[in-house]
Amino acid sequence: MTLARLQNDFADFLRDRSDAVRSHLRGGPHADLDTMLGIYRNAYTLRLTGILRSDYSRLNKLAGDETFNRIAAAYLAAHPSTFFSVRWVGAALPGFLAATEPWRRNPELAQLAQLEWAQVMAFDATDKPLAVRDDVATVAPDDWPGLSFVPHASVQVLSISPDIHALWQALGGEPIGARPARFAADAPHLVWRLGLDVKLRPLETDEAVALEAAIAGESYAAICERLAGQVGDERAAMRAAELLARWIDNGMIGRVNVTPTQSG
Repeated sequence: MTLARLQNDFADFLRDRSDAVRSHLRGGPHADLDTMLGIYRNAYTLRLTGILRSDYSRLNKLAGDETFNRIAAAYLAAHPSTFFSVRWVGAALPGFLAATEPWRRNPELAQLAQLEWAQVMAFDATDKPLAVRDDVATVAPDDWPGLSFVPHASVQVLSISPDIHALWQALGGEPIGARPARFAADAPHLVWRLGLDVKLRPLETDEAVALEAAIAGESYAAICERLAGQVGDERAAMRAAELLARWIDNGMIGRVNVTPTQSG
């Protein structure tokens, strides 16, 4: 029996995959084997539940401790951690809540979890230099159509109900009242980090269209074309410039790529 095999068998036991580790161990003078193994398994589960509670604090507040503990137990059974770092243990929780009974009957749980996980990822995103207005101010007019933009790693566009945004805000303060019987239709929302501060705001439809094109690496000309479908041909170029200035000022653009116009 190698140490690595013993460690793997013990990890499988903690994740409720296999009891093979029992064949390598025996009880002690103060507790039998089942008691000792149970202590380790419970401690492991409690530790991961605590991580989930930290990452999803507002979901915990909405659901209540008892329900959240049931969610965590079911989730960890369905998605045992396979990562070296506990940072990723909660990554699949929004999808789990959206697809699993009985929680899928309350879509606000999955959407709130989606929002909280996006904020976790925004906070943890790699800190890299940001573009400034001078990066575009010096671009030759003929080169503007070929500009493309690399958003900061924290930038994410979510499709959630505006009522979920309001619920998230309420959960950050005093206890909330009754939840709405029906939630408004999903709409685009922006999550990103400015310095150490994670930001959240709803997106206007035209900005969402333009930002998703920028995230996809489309050119400034293509972004203008998309905006023309939203605000009209005459307004598109000006609106694109307004949005680009906003994104740069808000620390959302990591790099501006300039593709010089090829002259004959």
